[in-house]
Amino acid sequence: ALVREFIRKQCPMAPTAQRRVAGLLAVTVGGINTLPVLIVGPWAGVTSDREDPGVAVHAGVAGQSSLEGTAFALPPRPAVRSFTW
Repeated sequence: ALVREFIRKQCPMAPTAQRRVAGLLAVTVGGINTLPVLIVGPWAGVTSDREDPGVAVHAGVAGQSSLEGTAFALPPRPAVRSFTW
């Protein structure tokens, strides 16, 4: 709904032209979403070629374990209590 309002305010044209603009916006957002992969992908490939595979596996397991340990160490969220009179 917000995109439609934006398109109507910015481009007061026929509905077919609005669909074209909406398609262009969708392709632009999709392209922006792929930028991190295009930047990190080659860097990760070069790094994996230069480093020992065992080190990368160990680092991945250690990172995952540290995230899980942190998640379990955090206190649980308080329960939501219903309002009663």
